[in-house]
Amino acid sequence: MGMIAIVVACAGCSLLPKDNPYPSYVISPGVKIAYTFGPRGGWTYGGELSVPIRYGDDLHSIVAIGPAFNFAWTSHGTSYARLGVEAVSWFVGVEGGPTWVNDRTGNHFGIAISPWASAIWAVAEYTHTFVVGAPDLDEVAAIGKLPICIACASGGGGGADYFGIHDHHH
Repeated sequence: MGMIAIVVACAGCSLLPKDNPYPSYVISPGVKIAYTFGPRGGWTYGGELSVPIRYGDDLHSIVAIGPAFNFAWTSHGTSYARLGVEAVSWFVGVEGGPTWVNDRTGNHFGIAISPWASAIWAVAEYTHTFVVGAPDLDEVAAIGKLPICIACASGGGGGADYFGIHDHHH
């Protein structure tokens, strides 16, 4: 029975693209509403700007990697800013990097790791920040994104081009 499932599951494998369909780059600003756990947390508001850049011409599990900037503040007086790196794979990814955390006890250095899942315009994210000299931060977030694909717009228009699904062999 298991072998049949593998054969059926792979029946569509040849339909998958051989080339990386991700655009050359995407500028992706977003707004965040989140909840940060613990006494320094509470409702959390902020934003994100990421610029995923296509990773190679062949199709891999990682389709794009690029810089990401995140900032937010909680209802209990904690704020942070993070300049990190984001790796994108289809509808999931991970982002992380050095973080500057400010709370009522002062400024702290941290390192954050943030796995996420996306439906293009909406992202669900969990972030754990390891903070030096203060308790760690845990946050769950919903981010509304507006991906801007300048390279797609110059590709001749059409709905498929918006998502970067077009033939790169001219």
